Amino acid sequence: MHEGCDLTPSFNAQRLVGRLRTWMSARPRLVDALVVAAGLIPAVITAFTLAGSPAPWLWIGLVLIPIQALPLWWRRSHPIVTLAVVTAAVMLQNVLLPRPAAGASILLGVYAVAVNARPRERQLVASIAGVVLFAGVLGILVAYNRSLSAGALGLGGGSLITWLIGDFIRGRRRTAFEMEAQRHRAQLEAAESERKRIARELHDVVAHNVSVMALTA
Repeated sequence: MHEGCDLTPSFNAQRLVGRLRTWMSARPRLVDALVVAAGLIPAVITAFTLAGSPAPWLWIGLVLIPIQALPLWWRRSHPIVTLAVVTAAVMLQNVLLPRPAAGASILLGVYAVAVNARPRERQLVASIAGVVLFAGVLGILVAYNRSLSAGALGLGGGSLITWLIGDFIRGRRRTAFEMEAQRHRAQLEAAESERKRIARELHDVVAHNVSVMALTA
């Protein structure tokens, strides 16, 4: 191996993430459609697994599928309502259908709350996720309905991790926004300082010319 050889890979992950973020920011509706699809696909798979179930149960599953995913389209403007509707649909499907429904839509809703909701709403959702996680752990320890306890453990733990990720993203966005605001203020202050400097120079030049004219007269 030659000394001084640059082994730094040409692939820059940070630059790629920046480009991806820029691409997503420029196409919000496409991102919304992808999020809805991410919540829709697991629900559709669950419905197909119920093909051998009695017809009424299958139809209930099919009706609940869009309710689980379509509200995610409004997750930015109404994060709490979106999460409530999605959670109710998933829980109802778990109660009525013989096989459990996927909770991907709930995790997407929790992420939306962590990123877009107000502080109290975010704290409430984090607290509920913690309670569900604790209930799952307690159920496992006391051997109470292991299937239900395992589901609560997975849902609570997944929701809490998703919330932490969303909270981290929210913090990064706020930091970036504050840095941009500071840069904008610095530009305004620099422009104002330059304007005052030019005004002072013009004042000095005019005052000097007036003085010269007076002395000449």
